[in-house]
Formats: sequence, structure tokens, C-alpha cells
Amino acid sequence: MYNNEKLEGKSIVNPNISVIVPVYNSPYLLGKCLDALSKQTCCTPFEAIVVDNCSDDFMELQQLCAQFDIVKLVREFNIGSYAARNKGLSIAKGSVIVFTDADCIPTPGWLKEGWLFLEENPDTDLLAGKVDIFPKAPNKPTIVEIFESFFSFQQENNCKNGIATTANLFIRRGVFEDLGNFDTSSPSGGDIEFTQRATVRGYSLNYAHNAVVKHPARHNLKDLRLKIERVNYGVFLLRKKCPFMKKQFELKTIIFKGAMPPLLDIKKAWRDSKDANISIGELLGVFAILFFNKYYTFILRMGYILGIGKNNIR
Repeated sequence: MYNNEKLEGKSIVNPNISVIVPVYNSPYLLGKCLDALSKQTCCTPFEAIVVDNCSDDFMELQQLCAQFDIVKLVREFNIGSYAARNKGLSIAKGSVIVFTDADCIPTPGWLKEGWLFLEENPDTDLLAGKVDIFPKAPNKPTIVEIFESFFSFQQENNCKNGIATTANLFIRRGVFEDLGNFDTSSPSGGDIEFTQRATVRGYSLNYAHNAVVKHPARHNLKDLRLKIERVNYGVFLLRKKCPFMKKQFELKTIIFKGAMPPLLDIKKAWRDSKDANISIGELLGVFAILFFNKYYTFILRMGYILGIGKNNIR
């Protein structure tokens, strides 16, 4: 484990890794994240930069972060998680920049596995790690939580499309020095836009299944609906900058693919259910949510195309 005796107050001596965690009003979840970071079995010095993005109680965050020697707390007053990540980038010292979210819980070997993968694969410029979804009650997940465990954060599949999310993402500093920072014009999707910007320019993106963080599942339909709205609004705003998103907002794609039943996803849910030990009723519930997700997305995208879509996302 990294020796904390090398720490100098809130400044780590020559960190090779900078972990950036944006936060907004989530002190309880952030505490779990920071506790997990403090227990990393990392084989190289690292720093953790928490970027507050206009939380209601900054003093509470200060008190929390002060409990962890590896953590530096800074503030970003421009609203948006990507503005916060850019703030973290501006002070990060590591040669590898690592991103996770305040509601994520890194496993003890997370940083070690990511760092060793990059050391052993010098041609890898960006590295996406696995995101494990977990429910509030491990023995009694809701239907929405089961759905999330099947379909959220498909990092390995995303990498095949040249994209990844900042819930678990390692990026060499030189990529930012060449391409610039995250796009801050959207509340969602800036990580997809950046990673595709990088892969289109020839930077390599790989996947490490051993570098794992855990992420809580959305618990109910309201939480899932808000996520669908946020993601689709982000895709709409960034569609002119990101080929992956542009394709999703082509009218023929929205009409012909968006209106079709989610047959492939139903097949995947059926296959995954065999290992998930769920009942037929729960599986039927997952199927129902698949239809809701598919057609609510269709309605939202048609609304944005027609200029009647609304958004109240922070």
C-alpha cells in the first residue's frame, strides 16, 4: 500500500496518479468513496482531488475531506460536472488522470490494476474499468435495480465503439495536453464526446475488467426517468460534436430504430437472468422497463428534433 508518510499536508510528493472526483450535495456517498480511496493497495503515489460544484453545505464537505490525508478539496462555481472535472485537471499533478464519481466505491485494487495495465501496455492511452452495479438491499433488489444491473455502464461494449464513461476512466495526461479538456456545454455526455474525440484522433482505448468501481443502481422508476432525460438531453446538445451521438439523432435512426421493439435487449435480459437468480415476474418487469426506456427515449428525441422538448437538468 502507498505509504502515507510521504504526504506533506494536502500535497502528495510527486504523485503518478491524480484521481478527480466531482461532487454536488452528496457528502454521505462521497464519504464512502473517499474511504475506499484511502484503502487503495496502489503501488505508486497518488493524490485525490475532490471538486465541489456549488454544493449547499461546503463546510460539511471541508470537514469530511479533512479526514483524509490524500484528499485536496477545491471549488468550481461554473455549474456542471465537466466544468468540475476540468477544474481538477487544472491542478492535477499525475501523469495519469483517473476519474470516478462521488457515488462510486472503488475496490481496493482499483488504482493498482489500472496503473499496472497502463505500465504493461504503453500503447494504451485511455483505459476504461469495470463498473459493478449494486442495489440498496442486496437480497431484495427492485425491478429497476435489476434492469440497471443488466444495462447500465456497459464499459466493455462502449470501448468497442470508441467511448467510455468517467465513472471509471484512466487517461494519460498527454491526451488532454493534445486535445484539450472536457466540453462543458452539456450536463451529460461530455465523457462520451471526449473519449470519441480521442479515439477518432487515433488514441487507443482499452478495457480492464480487474480495475473495478461499484456504483449504486437507480432505485425506482423516477430515478431512472431522470437519468433517461439527462442522458438524452446531453446527446442532443453534443450531437454536432460527436459522431456517435450524431448518428443517434439522425431522423431515420430515431424513426426506424427508435420505434422498433427492444428485441435485442429482451434477448440480453433473458440471457443475463439465468445468472441473476430472478423470478419470471421480475424478468417480465425488466421487459416492461425496457419498453418504457425505449419509447420514452423515442418521445424525448422526437421532441428535441421538433423543438418542443423541455429540460430542467442542472
